[in-house]
Amino acid sequence: MLTLPRLGSPALLAFLTAHALFAQSKQSPASLIPEPFILLDSVVTEQWPAMLPDVNVPAQPTTLASGQCIRVGVGATGAGFEHFLDAVAIHAAVTASNAHAEIPLQPAASSKLIRPEGSDFVEGALAAGGLKNPLPISGVLAVSSSRWCVPNGAQDGSATFVVDVDLHGKHLTLHKKTIAILSIDSAAAFTDEKQFGNWLQSYDRFPEPGRLAAAINFLAADRPDDPNAIQFFVSAFAHDAPTARQLGPSIAKLPKHAKLLALAVASNAHVTLDQPPALSPEDQNVVASLATLSNPYDMSSGQTWKNLDLLWSEFLATGTRKPVAAIAQTLQWSSDYDAVLRMKAQGTLPPELTPSLIRGLTFGAARWSLGSFQKNDPLAADYIRALREDSATPDAVRRALANLNTQSPAASGGR
Repeated sequence: MLTLPRLGSPALLAFLTAHALFAQSKQSPASLIPEPFILLDSVVTEQWPAMLPDVNVPAQPTTLASGQCIRVGVGATGAGFEHFLDAVAIHAAVTASNAHAEIPLQPAASSKLIRPEGSDFVEGALAAGGLKNPLPISGVLAVSSSRWCVPNGAQDGSATFVVDVDLHGKHLTLHKKTIAILSIDSAAAFTDEKQFGNWLQSYDRFPEPGRLAAAINFLAADRPDDPNAIQFFVSAFAHDAPTARQLGPSIAKLPKHAKLLALAVASNAHVTLDQPPALSPEDQNVVASLATLSNPYDMSSGQTWKNLDLLWSEFLATGTRKPVAAIAQTLQWSSDYDAVLRMKAQGTLPPELTPSLIRGLTFGAARWSLGSFQKNDPLAADYIRALREDSATPDAVRRALANLNTQSPAASGGR
């Protein structure tokens, strides 16, 4: 069995650097990747502006629902790829349900360098020792200036994308790509807790807003009062409002409690349903009393560690940087955490929670959950790297983010 040097050691750094240089020397000249990339519009408009110039490969949707919007991307790899797409213009013909649409030929709106798979793990381990990641960036991805949206009321079918580009004086056509469109009426129900949990945990990268009503139905039968799940649904409704507002007929078909809970979620998300079910005055009062949420960004409460789960729920629902940044800010409480460790070692933990003890417990839970998401969620890892490199991030937070991989496990939060 091959045994690699311990992470963070000079021997490993030398090994990785040699491997990176060898990989670069074996590259062919830069060329266009023949497969187009289909990215959700939010990747380009919300996620990329909050990230560094190099990112993990963004997830591509496996299905689309009425109201979802996409951008078309093209990629390049090979020696000299960094500026290979600088002057690219992108055009796409879209066929969906026998209707045709065009993304006009225009210069790309924005681009990102693409990191090699597994780079976050290596970089996190090396950052703890003050070392830089030697693995080379592996490619570049540019996206169309215009977007295409699945028409409202779209039925089951597919969207086919024929993408062509103008690049270096040549007109090139990429391989055809097809993505299934699932109507809101045919949204699949959830059969068990594992399936529901997997869907929720991956929603930040693979959102399926057409299934939100079915998911609330599963929640209502299993754990209707879970504040973290309710926070997820309120955030998802608000973020994917163009789809969520079309859920009225599906919500009307739900059992009564699930229906009222879904309507409460829509109300808290400030989403007005296009065809809301009729309610009696009594049911309207029930809706008004459901799904009341605390502000997860208010860290003045006596149980701030609970805010972390609410913030992670918002992140999973939206894929945005704001909740990750709020969680990272609690890493300023490292001195309180050190005090908790000393009191625990000395057997002098107070019988009641004090503000310092609360801050220390929150720090421990935040550090563990950030480390867990960094290892398991490429989108969260991109935000954590950006926060770590941001000069506006407090120094104490930057140091803690650089040491996420050196911590011992804690018993709270995370993924």
